[in-house]
This record gives sequence, structure tokens and C-alpha cells, in this order.
Amino acid sequence: MPPAEFRCDVPTPELLVALAAEPLPLGLRQLGMERRFYRDVYVDTNDNVLATRGITCRIRYGADDRRQLTLGIAEPGLPVPGAQEVFEAEATGVDLPA
Repeated sequence: MPPAEFRCDVPTPELLVALAAEPLPLGLRQLGMERRFYRDVYVDTNDNVLATRGITCRIRYGADDRRQLTLGIAEPGLPVPGAQEVFEAEATGVDLPA
């Protein structure tokens, strides 16, 4: 099982600095910190067929030039969006047309 990952978007650099200075909420403890750089590219059809069916397709390009393909499938009819099944694979030679 891959390690848990937490992701959130922070709208401004000032808010990021403020959040980083605050203690963790809910009694959480920081056991370590790791900085990783990557670029995520989300792929869908021109008419968003994957998104309308609750499917996400992501290619993650790591700073070390590793590429990971992730396919997420949501269960239809769930009130909360998000992938219920996630499939991941290392990818090589992923070329997308411009």
C-alpha cells in the first residue's frame, strides 16, 4: 500500500507562510518532513467523458524524471466525490500530443 498523501491548495503565498507557522490541529504530531517536486497532468477526452463518469487519469512527472500513471474510479451515485478505486503504475515514455 502506498504511503498516505495529504494535498490541499493554498490560494496565496501569504496564507501558506501563516499556515506553516501554526501548530498542527487536532493534536497531530509531525514525525518528519519530506520535500518533493512533481508536476501532475490530468487527462480527459475533449468532451470530458471520463470526468462525467467519475474517472480521473493523472500522469505525475517527478523531479527524478520518473512517471506514474494513476487511474481513479468513483462509485456512481455517491454523494461525496472522490475515487473509490485507485490503480497506479510506473510509466515510461509517456508522450502526449501538444
